[in-house]
Amino acid sequence: MKKHYLLISLFSCLALPAWALPDDDSNQTLTYAGETVSGSTEIVAGHGQQNANGNTVIITGSTIQDNNSPLHNAQVVGGWAVYNSANDNTITISNSTVNRNIVAGQSTFGLQANNNEVSITGSQVNKDAPLEAVTTLTGYQAEHRYDEQDGDVYVLSSMATDRVQAAGDLAPEASLYTIYGGTISNGEASGNKIIITDSQNGIGNNLVSAYSLYLAGSHLEGNSIQVSNSAVSGLIVGATSYAANWETSITDPLTNNNNSVSVSSSQVNDVIGAFGGLTTNGNSILLTGSTADNLYGVSFGQNIFYAGGQPQTIENTADNNSVRLYNASTVTGNIYGAQSHSVQARGNLVEIADGSSAQGNVYGTHISNARVQVNDTTVSWNTVQTAAENNTLTITGATAGNSTAEIAGAKNLSGWANSNRVTLTAATATAATLAGGWAAHERQTLTAQGQQDLAIGYQADTNTLSATESQINANVYGGLVSQQDDINPNGVTDTTLSTAWANLVHLDSSTLTGNAYGGAALGDYTSANYNRLWLTDSQVNGSVYGGLAEGTNSTAGWNQVIINNSSVTGDVYAASAAQGGNNTVTLAGKSDISGTVYGGEGGNNQLTLLNFQSAQELNVSGFDRPYIISGADTSVTFAQDVAQADVYVQGTNDVNGHIMIRTPDENSSFLLHSVDSGVYTYALTPEQQADGWTAWLLSGGFSSQRAETYVQTAMAALALANAGDGLLSEALNNAVQSGQETGTFLQSSYENATHETGSGIRLHATTVLAGLYTQTADWLGGLYARYAYGDYNTYPVHSDSYASSWAGGLFGAWNGTENLRLLADARVGWQTTSYGGSYQTGASFDYESVFTSLQTAAQYAFIPSLWADARLRWTHIQGKDLTDNLGEEIYLSGSDSLLGALGVNFQPEFLAFGYFAPQIKAELLHEFNGQGLAEVENHRLDGVSLRGTTGRATLAINYNNEAKGLLANLSGFVEGGQMEGWGVKAQGALRF
Repeated sequence: MKKHYLLISLFSCLALPAWALPDDDSNQTLTYAGETVSGSTEIVAGHGQQNANGNTVIITGSTIQDNNSPLHNAQVVGGWAVYNSANDNTITISNSTVNRNIVAGQSTFGLQANNNEVSITGSQVNKDAPLEAVTTLTGYQAEHRYDEQDGDVYVLSSMATDRVQAAGDLAPEASLYTIYGGTISNGEASGNKIIITDSQNGIGNNLVSAYSLYLAGSHLEGNSIQVSNSAVSGLIVGATSYAANWETSITDPLTNNNNSVSVSSSQVNDVIGAFGGLTTNGNSILLTGSTADNLYGVSFGQNIFYAGGQPQTIENTADNNSVRLYNASTVTGNIYGAQSHSVQARGNLVEIADGSSAQGNVYGTHISNARVQVNDTTVSWNTVQTAAENNTLTITGATAGNSTAEIAGAKNLSGWANSNRVTLTAATATAATLAGGWAAHERQTLTAQGQQDLAIGYQADTNTLSATESQINANVYGGLVSQQDDINPNGVTDTTLSTAWANLVHLDSSTLTGNAYGGAALGDYTSANYNRLWLTDSQVNGSVYGGLAEGTNSTAGWNQVIINNSSVTGDVYAASAAQGGNNTVTLAGKSDISGTVYGGEGGNNQLTLLNFQSAQELNVSGFDRPYIISGADTSVTFAQDVAQADVYVQGTNDVNGHIMIRTPDENSSFLLHSVDSGVYTYALTPEQQADGWTAWLLSGGFSSQRAETYVQTAMAALALANAGDGLLSEALNNAVQSGQETGTFLQSSYENATHETGSGIRLHATTVLAGLYTQTADWLGGLYARYAYGDYNTYPVHSDSYASSWAGGLFGAWNGTENLRLLADARVGWQTTSYGGSYQTGASFDYESVFTSLQTAAQYAFIPSLWADARLRWTHIQGKDLTDNLGEEIYLSGSDSLLGALGVNFQPEFLAFGYFAPQIKAELLHEFNGQGLAEVENHRLDGVSLRGTTGRATLAINYNNEAKGLLANLSGFVEGGQMEGWGVKAQGALRF
């Protein structure tokens, strides 16, 4: 290749006898101002046998002529070391004409060429230098082995590969002249720069910021090229090693990382971020307001690892490289985030944005057929596995491709393409194939000589193609496996399975002319499973597939197509394959399907219509599960009778005879699941129409009776907040009667009551009260904690729900006279309520609220065994805005209770025996408020209330052991009126 010739001549022709050079020739300066330098004059600022550092060449307003002597290859060199370092050298050229190779820092056999810089402003360099297509690439193959003494060893040998045949891409062009930042034979070349500014008259040289002649021990890191407001016709390479023809064993192979090329407001030819290396990671190209031919984030020759004729895993990597186009840039050729014949390529990025245009092929990563030189006479293709993973192509406000182009997040001809992504936003893309990830290959066969080219199993899995507000003219694929099947000479067919698994195509507000495939595997022995195609507000002028697997030995299962407010002029396939199953199609919104909707081969395929509306007849085939039809806005005409469909309707008011479904006759079967429709209820009835078709009419709407069950939740919570009413008064009465200065008490009750609320609540409540007190002759005070739990159900619309609350409070009492006692308490609590389990509404929700409660009470003793008590308790529960599981909006206002009680207690002493004494009580309770106010789906409901009067009768047995300071009570009660039911109470007090 011409570039090899130039580099070799550069290294050889500048050599001087070692005895004529100083060991160190640093910090020298050469200046040319307004001069003409002949072609026979070398320009070398510093030339040392060991070191040449910090040298400077300054050329201003001058002409540096081309080499005109057959004995000299005159160059412009800043610092040139033979054996060691050439660092920090600078060449500055302004307003001049230079017709030579230019090297800022060169170490011929040395180890370092770092931080050298070539800066050219307003100048012309070999403007008319001829260009030659680079049709071959020199790469290497390697055997990786472990040596006990040296560790990892790579046995390298170089080889030339025909670029066009192997890669199938356009060949970059290179000049006969080059500008170098830093060059080494092997070692480190880092931080070198080439800066070209305001040079529109033309730079005809190649630009290479860092160069290594050999592969052993070379590290090219952080080199850069910046071109602005200029024209460059030569090849631009951030950093490269071309690998001379040799074979050796090394332990430290070439790395080529984090190099960059930036081009702004310029015209350039071909650009490569980095070329070659065992690792070529983190390199970048940035094109802003510029024009270029071909762009390669990184590019490789033939880098194969093998052992004994059998390939090993590829070890060299091309990761996290990037190519970006901004500000109306144009690329007339191809774009590659990474391009190679064999490499593990991950995380590479191509971004085209801001009115830019890419007119050829565009790949986040492209890996060509891999070749291994097995021996002197045998060449084997596709015998190694390579990976193209997590690569990305984004096109935003830009255009890409042409009618024959390929556009892909990754295309791999030698392995798998997984988890790659293409994202289009407000873009226009035209291509023969547009894919998130693409594994393209030809299955290998046995040769006539019996040498088997190993088939390796190909995958295009978990790739994504998404487009928003874009125009696409192409066949699009989330993941694509394409292949050609061959039969070996022995007649044995290769049955290695290729897969397109879990890929996605999502078009949103976009137009596609072509077919769309969530995942596709072409050829025999393929599978396409778990792929998804999703259209939203889009139009497809073609057919769409969730999953496609070709051939007689193919399967496609668990694929999904979702079409929402979109149109498809062709057919819709959940899956297309010889066998499979469990595929689904969902049609939603105002969507039109001109062709037939297919579920696929196999069983358990599902069709779902979700608020689907179409004026066209819907043709369906290959769905064996009952259809699911959901949403009262659905309006569908089936071209065939429907064997069975489940219909779900929720959330529509006042539907009266809406034609939801049309079928050819009455033989169809539709099961309406109104029980799962929240606060709405519907009916679906068939009606014969004049044209002979059968219309299925939907009627119904909001149901106040269903909605009341939600309001009763608030009433149940209010009833629970008052549950166990009277427990505290009884505890304080016992405490006063005991006469003890301090003590504790524990009260509990269980009640099973039905509340007539206008509808009805059945509440099963358990309440526990624990506290302590202290008292004097006239006063008593203390604190207490309360826990209550209740499960309840409602009627006539049934639900099973529960609530629980925690509260804490303070209390006090005053013994006004010997017969009169006044009591008061206050508490604050936290309550959780869960509504659910309704088999009629299908609704559920949870909410939490704070409640407060105040009580005042009085007790009057007629005689010690006969006394009366009166209580009045106010309770307030906080309101709540919430949304249930069906999406219904519910507002529960704050609820207030004002519960009064008047009772008479009688403890007949003549029936006492030992520590035990019976007690009876008659009590009248009245709820003065207890109103429930709510809004459900913007409907006001206020007919549910706890208001009313209840009578209660209680029979108790008291235990009083003054000697041990222990008092207990066990009672049972029945009640009727607004509350109907029964309950039990248990009380205990310990005095000390």
